[in-house]
Amino acid sequence: MSAEKQTILVTGATGFLGKSIINAFNRNNKVNLIAACRDRNKLPETFIGEVREGDLRDPRYLKTLVKDVDVICHAGTWAAMWGHDALEQQNFYQPTLQFIECAIDAGVKRFLMSSTVVIASKDRNDSVIDDFSATKKTAFWPHVDYLIDIDNHMKKNAHRGMQMINMRLGHFIGEGNTMGLVPVLVPRLKTWLVPWLKKGRSRLPLVADSDLGNSYVKAVLAEGLEPYE
Repeated sequence: MSAEKQTILVTGATGFLGKSIINAFNRNNKVNLIAACRDRNKLPETFIGEVREGDLRDPRYLKTLVKDVDVICHAGTWAAMWGHDALEQQNFYQPTLQFIECAIDAGVKRFLMSSTVVIASKDRNDSVIDDFSATKKTAFWPHVDYLIDIDNHMKKNAHRGMQMINMRLGHFIGEGNTMGLVPVLVPRLKTWLVPWLKKGRSRLPLVADSDLGNSYVKAVLAEGLEPYE
């Protein structure tokens, strides 16, 4: 991106991923950081940037949140491990679509969406995961299904002046992560998403906190990207 100092908004700034992103950017003098959260008292003690408190489900908050922002790192989310389709749509899917629209209208240059490798397809010969092949809905895991819908929405709207970047992430590990592997694996027992099923061919990448944060720094500062990545 431009050599000028960028203003970066990090949503979900008090969560595990959001804190990892903030900590990574704290060591970078090329950006101005804005933290979006519901409770500023839960932010890392080292954070000294601007704070915009509010609820991502509030359309009025979304409109003010995106003002004077160059890049958005969207780490704020709502997710259930199983079922809860109506709640996923109300608390995650619709607010995310509204957030993207507000960002486009405000002239945000780049939008990074926190997603998962689960929605990337693999062919039968166990080749490398392909970010661009068609992905089928799970029909049992609404959060993943809505991530697929959001991914498709980003692809279709990337021509509207805001670069869309889908961050395909693995399972988070590191200090401060309150969710272990068991809550993630139990709902998957009937599916192909458990690594030791299908003779161990399924993958569950583990990604550490510092690597998560650094991946966002690289994606924010990268040059020469396509409208959708």
